[in-house]
Amino acid sequence: MNVHIELEGTQSLEAAHATGAALRRAILHAYPNADVMIHKDPVGVKPHPDDPSRQVSDR
Repeated sequence: MNVHIELEGTQSLEAAHATGAALRRAILHAYPNADVMIHKDPVGVKPHPDDPSRQVSDR
């Protein structure tokens, strides 16, 4: 699963990574067999419409 989270752009890379890692661990705790990719985006930045991680899967 692809999960996009919006984070403040002023936080450090280390803090953004820690937030994403904690979320990934929580998802894997609930769904142990999930394939999880956390995308960290700055708040308010609209993604490009061709971003492949924003495409809906038929799975």
